[in-house]
Amino acid sequence: MLNLARAEYDHETKYKAFKGWLEQAARSPAYVAAHSEQSRNSLKVMDVALFEARYREARPAFEVLRGLYGSRTFAKRRFLYARRSQSYDDRLVQTTAKKMAAMAGGRDFVVAYGDGDFPLVIKGLGSSSHKKLMRLLSKKVRIVLTREYRTTKACPRCRCQTSSMKQPLGNTPQPCGRRSRVHGLSQCYECGRLWARDRAAALNIARSFVGCFRTGQTPTYLSRAG
Repeated sequence: MLNLARAEYDHETKYKAFKGWLEQAARSPAYVAAHSEQSRNSLKVMDVALFEARYREARPAFEVLRGLYGSRTFAKRRFLYARRSQSYDDRLVQTTAKKMAAMAGGRDFVVAYGDGDFPLVIKGLGSSSHKKLMRLLSKKVRIVLTREYRTTKACPRCRCQTSSMKQPLGNTPQPCGRRSRVHGLSQCYECGRLWARDRAAALNIARSFVGCFRTGQTPTYLSRAG
């Protein structure tokens, strides 16, 4: 229903165009030297005298970089990128909400959303994309946060409580001779079933929500007590 790759998001929001312009502008010898000077003079020090000395050394480089990042052109391009991102986010969430309503046969439904806390993966969002999507969806549909413990590790088929699924090994060997694991897939070593990692997690999150709704407890194979 909602499978958005980073490359697709960058293409739709024109992020690559914005980044390409910025990288080209920053290739100026003055900006390169200023960036290098800034990286050599870290202001993360505890001694006040050392901080003031480094600040005086870094101040000229800061003024040079302000000519780029404080320019009207940079502000305009950043504003246009932010506006395109917001417009695309709104369209994406609106389309997703309509698909959910069509599958549910109306607006009387809730969305079980995993309560996982993930690090920032898209620069400039202010929080992780996981939390951002939750905030955007909550404006269109009802969201219920659901425990996400073991939802990517437990097999939805055999529901084994003691083993965890792992990424299977690929067929192509690396130069070192070892085979790398396949990203996005999970394999249960109890029943042998191969899962798309996101599909298995979605099934487990749904069962966790239903279990809490009906009995007040998550299924045993998804519980810490299990």
